[in-house]
Amino acid sequence: MTVSGRSFAGTVNPVPAGVLARSTWQPACPVTAGELRYLTLSFWGFDGRAHTGEMLVNASVANAVVTVFGRLFAAKFPIEAVDDQKRGA
Repeated sequence: MTVSGRSFAGTVNPVPAGVLARSTWQPACPVTAGELRYLTLSFWGFDGRAHTGEMLVNASVANAVVTVFGRLFAAKFPIEAVDDQKRGA
């Protein structure tokens, strides 16, 4: 997804069931689903365009991750992809 403007946007929310189902999280993981947060984050791609990605992180570091991505976005640091989907599934 491409960001319409050039301003950073980041959100922190509980993980929706559909997102959890398509993620790599499993019930045997040492972090419970309730301890995770769903982030959406703006980032610059290697194509020079702004995009929006998503990831799951431990709730204890969610706001810090958003802050770091805000700094990376401000510096126009390119990132190939930001997503929480299983590969090859």
